[in-house]
Amino acid sequence: MEEVGYYNNSDSSGIKAIIIPWSDASVDLELLFSSIPTDVSKIIFIGKPSKENENSSLSEFNSSSLDHENIFLKSFKDTGYNYADKVVFENHKKEVEYFLSSNEILGSISDKIIHINPNASIPFGVGASLGLMWCKMSGADAVIILNPKSKISANSFDKVFEQIVEEGKDVVLGRNENKIRRFVKSLNYVLKTILLNFASGYWFSTFIYTSCLGVSKEAISRIPIKNLKPTYGFLMDFLIKANMNNCKLVEVFVDDKESSKTLLNKGLLFVSLKILLFGFAKRLWVKYFFRDFHPLFLFYHLSFLLFIVAGFYSWKVIYVITQTGRELNKMTVFALIFFLISAVQAFAFSTWMDISDNKKNI
Repeated sequence: MEEVGYYNNSDSSGIKAIIIPWSDASVDLELLFSSIPTDVSKIIFIGKPSKENENSSLSEFNSSSLDHENIFLKSFKDTGYNYADKVVFENHKKEVEYFLSSNEILGSISDKIIHINPNASIPFGVGASLGLMWCKMSGADAVIILNPKSKISANSFDKVFEQIVEEGKDVVLGRNENKIRRFVKSLNYVLKTILLNFASGYWFSTFIYTSCLGVSKEAISRIPIKNLKPTYGFLMDFLIKANMNNCKLVEVFVDDKESSKTLLNKGLLFVSLKILLFGFAKRLWVKYFFRDFHPLFLFYHLSFLLFIVAGFYSWKVIYVITQTGRELNKMTVFALIFFLISAVQAFAFSTWMDISDNKKNI
């Protein structure tokens, strides 16, 4: 039996797209369009701009709303031996139907400018996810998520696309070279980078002053886009899930004239800590236990257990020291030293294995 439903467009090879979540940020459209390379096929704006004239400026590039009945069509024939393909087909069909019915889209598949939800104020994470979903449906080969405040040169766009298309990288971080030399002045960024290294497993990246994020077609298909953080923490959550799905990551320097905003927000350190701790635990259990067991899973959890025991003895030693007339038991001190050293060794060994295993993702 032959079915027709929503699926990736088979004629979409070679598409390069740029996603710009407006997030109520004012964008210099003239400067933006002049800096975008000519081989970029799609420019996708998401959300309501801060100025009405920006919205009207885009309307001249747009045609009428998408024809939901005639886009992303593909025939599927059930032979009785391709059940897995049928399941994938049905999942994509439901996903696309939900996306098209839940969002207002201006611009047809043939237009260069696409505007999603032009009358709604949307957080950055939601906008980036919606843009990635549209690119997933259209089968875009290389996508750049741009900070709406960034002013990146055409050469920088080309550098990011080159890493995806020619070098085969799944995720590309565009770092602002105008500010990278001053990152040591921001302790907040440094702490977040160290925590993000642990949580994501990308040990050889800094994530400092990221102006844009490049994503390949393969990464879009593997990462659960609908489950990404909708507001604060989008980049952190994205990188954790990218590592869980074995996406190769690389960092490149980009020339960004605007240095006040980055994808990795410098605020909300405690919120970041919560996201990163839960992300780290999820990465360990999903990637190294359920999907493909690795000994580092045992060593990490052994170190956590030993740290808890060492914490108990530390509290006991401190309690005895603060009490007058009580003598500290030497065995308690020896136990504290033993468990603390063992915990540090187990943690260091598991970290070393984690770093070694993730070398394949660079």
